[in-house]
Amino acid sequence: MNNPEASAPILDQYWRFLVELKAHSVYLDLRLGDSERITWWVNFVLTIASSSSIAAWAVWQKYPFIWALIIATSQFLSTIRPLLPYEKRIKPLRTLMYIYDEMTLRLEEHWYEISQGRLSEDEIAKILIKEKRDKASLWKKHMDSLRLPFDAKRHAEAEGVANDYFRTQYT
Repeated sequence: MNNPEASAPILDQYWRFLVELKAHSVYLDLRLGDSERITWWVNFVLTIASSSSIAAWAVWQKYPFIWALIIATSQFLSTIRPLLPYEKRIKPLRTLMYIYDEMTLRLEEHWYEISQGRLSEDEIAKILIKEKRDKASLWKKHMDSLRLPFDAKRHAEAEGVANDYFRTQYT
């Protein structure tokens, strides 16, 4: 790099994108955990309701309201299950999380080269644009028609984890 001061804006952009990408990877991991938990509970309720039909008569006789509630809940979940997005999100979220982790590592490798002054401002800008373009196309490829509503609590948690990661790795 010829002039480190002239490169400061591109370095800031690069660093912010690196931290943002790590935070997005953590965010996807958190949302993946949420989707897996909800899917597990739906499947658990459906399994309990269907496998307990043998004991149903005894429960029906003694606790008719509880059994009716279990049956109604399982019927409701069976009906809406195809409409729930959680199970459909699991594979794309996991895939994107792993890809974003790989992208983060690649950007960290470049960061080392940048910190050693081995890359020009133009080279840094090209890397940054390519990675941003890749991130956008990967989201479109894997999430396409799936929606992932924003969760402010999970986002704040992800940013905290990402900041902790970079604080421990780079200070």
